[in-house]
Amino acid sequence: MVGQGGFSMVEAVIAITIIGILAVAVSSGDAQELRFVAESFAETKADRLASGRIERLRSDGALLEPGESEFDLPAEFIRGLSGARGHQDVREIEPGLCEIVVAISWLPVGASRRRVVELTTWLELGVR
Repeated sequence: MVGQGGFSMVEAVIAITIIGILAVAVSSGDAQELRFVAESFAETKADRLASGRIERLRSDGALLEPGESEFDLPAEFIRGLSGARGHQDVREIEPGLCEIVVAISWLPVGASRRRVVELTTWLELGVR
C-alpha cells in the first residue's frame, strides 16, 4: 500500500529507543555536573573551615598546643560534609616560629575515599 501515512511498529520502536538513549545521556551529564558542583561547594566549605581554624589559632594562643590533635567543627558549617573531621598539627620549626597545618576531611556521597583540604601557615610565637 503505497502512499499510506504513519510509522511502522519497527520505526516507532527505533525512535523511542533513540529518544531514550538521548535522555539517559543528557540526564547522566546533568548528574555529573551536579556532582561536580556539590564537590566544589564542599571543598569551598572545607577551605573556609580550615581558614577559620587558622585565624582562631592565631588569635587564641591557648589553642596553639604543639603536636597533632583533632578539633570539633561547627555544626552549621558541616552540613553536607558527611563524616567531616578537623585535624591540626602544630610544630615548632625553630625557637619562636611554628608551622601550623590544618586539615578538614570528609567523605563525599557515593565515594570510597575521603577528601581532604589542607592549609599550612607559619606563626611567630611572640607576634599575635
